[in-house]
Amino acid sequence: MQSTNRLTGTLTTGATYTALVFFSLITLIPFAWLICGSLKRTEDFFAFTFLPLGDGLFGIAWERLTLTSFTRVLFELDFTNSILNSFFLSGLTSLLACLFAAMGGYALAKFPFRGRTLCTNLVIAALIVPGPLLLASSYQLL
Repeated sequence: MQSTNRLTGTLTTGATYTALVFFSLITLIPFAWLICGSLKRTEDFFAFTFLPLGDGLFGIAWERLTLTSFTRVLFELDFTNSILNSFFLSGLTSLLACLFAAMGGYALAKFPFRGRTLCTNLVIAALIVPGPLLLASSYQLL
């Protein structure tokens, strides 16, 4: 009886891991498509789904792959300045949000004042409702 349970457990575990690997590979397909699209020339972008077909290794035309899109983004479009600005802005926003959230949480936890329970309940209600749920209504306002 115990060997049957062990066999069933092993089969269940194997099926679970097989399903996890399968769905993980499906999840990685868009990233592979992005990488392949960034390596293709402009004329090959819509002609081939992933990499251009040819006579090279694995049936890929390796001579048609290029890094010009990366060099253009890094050196011609001033992308590095935009990335630095994004890091600065996101870091400062995160720091200020944490600071004000900590100050508000401390005030709600330590200081007794009229309406504290209502304010705490409003904060908890705002945390319960996910942010993306509110996006649809804001698009209707536009």
